[in-house]
Amino acid sequence: LVVLDHPRIKAKYGERIFWLACQEVSSHSTFLLMLAQNIVGHDRISNDPLADIRAALTSDSLGAILFLDNFETPWDNDKPHVEPLLAKIASKMNITLIITSRGTNRPVQVAWTMQPLPPITPLTENTSLSIWDAICGSHDDYVVQLVHAVEFVPLAITLLAHLAQS
Repeated sequence: LVVLDHPRIKAKYGERIFWLACQEVSSHSTFLLMLAQNIVGHDRISNDPLADIRAALTSDSLGAILFLDNFETPWDNDKPHVEPLLAKIASKMNITLIITSRGTNRPVQVAWTMQPLPPITPLTENTSLSIWDAICGSHDDYVVQLVHAVEFVPLAITLLAHLAQS
C-alpha cells in the first residue's frame, strides 16, 4: 500500500490504481468478478466481465497499476484457471501488475519484466519477542510458545500483541 500511495505512482497512474484483496477469492470466476467490480464498478459489469476489464484498461494509453494482495488464495484454489486469466489481463492490456503471495511459485504464463523479490524470511525468536515487548512491554513463557506457534511471522506477532494489549 505504501507503493501505491507513493507520489510518483500517483502522478503516473492517477485514478487508475487498483488494489484487490484476494484472501477470499476461491475460484477464477470469483477472481474475475472481483477484478471487474474493482476496475469497472459494480453497476457497469456486463455478461462479459473480461471484456469490461479490457475496455476499462485500454480506454487510454496511460495504463493502470493492478496490485493483487494475498494472491496465493486464488492461485492455490484454482491455479489451472486463474493463471491463464491473469496472463490474458497482463498481456493484452496496458497494465503494471504487482502480486504479493505467501508462496514462492509465480504465474509462469505472465511475461514478467522483473525477477521476483526474495521471500521474506521469518524472524528470529529474539526479534519476535522484541516486537512483542515493544507493543506489550514484556513477555512470559506463554508468549514464547505463541511466537513459536505462529512461526515468527511478523504480521501474526504484531496482531497478536495488539490483541493481548486489550
